[in-house]
Amino acid sequence: MKHLAGISIDVDPIHTHLQGYGIPNAGLTARPVYERGIARALELLSQNETAATFFFVANDVKAFPHIVRDTVAAGHEIACHSATHQLPFDLSSPERRKLEILDSKKLLEDIAGAEIVGFRAPSWDLSSELLDALAEYGYLYDASSYPSWTALALRLIVRLKSSARAPKVSLPPLNNCWAQAEPHRLSVNQHRIVEIPVSSSRWLRLPYYHTMRFLMPQPLFNSVQRSTLGRKSSVNYILHGVDFIDSSDPGVPADIRRHPGMDWEIDDKLKAISASLQAMSACRRLANLRTVAEELLAEHDEG
Repeated sequence: MKHLAGISIDVDPIHTHLQGYGIPNAGLTARPVYERGIARALELLSQNETAATFFFVANDVKAFPHIVRDTVAAGHEIACHSATHQLPFDLSSPERRKLEILDSKKLLEDIAGAEIVGFRAPSWDLSSELLDALAEYGYLYDASSYPSWTALALRLIVRLKSSARAPKVSLPPLNNCWAQAEPHRLSVNQHRIVEIPVSSSRWLRLPYYHTMRFLMPQPLFNSVQRSTLGRKSSVNYILHGVDFIDSSDPGVPADIRRHPGMDWEIDDKLKAISASLQAMSACRRLANLRTVAEELLAEHDEG
C-alpha cells in the first residue's frame, strides 16, 4: 500500500501575516481568504479528488460559520489553529491555555458540527506547555513541529523584513530544529498524541511545503519534493489561505505583497498547487491529517 501524503491548509487571515512583519492592520482582512480563497481551495481539491484538513483560527470563524460548514460538507476535516493566532503564541497561564486550546476547540465543534482532534500552533510554536494542554483536552494529534534548521533562517528573514522595532515572530528553540522528522507517536501525561511535523527532504532537511515554491528556485524545489516523497513514512504538505488569493482580489492590502507568492497571479498559483497535488498523488495516497494520525496509531498497535 502506498504511503500517505497529508494535505492541510492554514486558514490565516491576511492580518496574521502582516503581524509577523510588524505591520499593524485594522481592516477586516479575513474576508478575502474566507470568501475567495476557501471557495477556490474547495473547487481545486474537488478537481483533484483530494481530502484535506483546514486549520481554522476559532475567533475568525464566528463571522463565517457557513463557510466552515461548507468545508465540512465537501468532505474535509476541520482542525484548530488556536483561538486568536497570537504572535508570539502565549500559553504562559492556565487561562491562556484554556482559551487557545480548549475554548477554541469547543467553538469550532459547535460551528462545524464535527469533532475537532487536530491542532497546529501559530507559526509552528511547539512547546511542552502546548503538548501538555493538547493531552489534557483530548486532541488526537498535533502538527506544530518544524524539524528543520531552516526554521531559524526563515524566522530571521521575517524579522529582517519587519517594519517594527519588536517583531512578533520569535526564534525557535534549536532543539526543535532537529526533532524527529517523520510522523510519530508521543506519550504525554499517559495520553497518546501523534506528532505530524512539517515534512523535509532526507539528509539536508530542506522543508517541503507550498511556501517553498515561492522561495526556492524551481529545480531545487523539485529536488526537495523528490527527496521528501522518497521517505518511508507519511508526509505532510502545508498550504495557506493566501495561496488561494492574489494581490488583485478585493480587500487585499498592498502591504501583503512582501509575503511569498503574493506577486503571482491567481491562475499561476492554482496551477502550482495542482502540480504539487499531482506529484504527490503519483506515488502516495492523499488524505487529511486525521487519517495520517489514525493509520500511524493503528500500525503501532498492530506492531
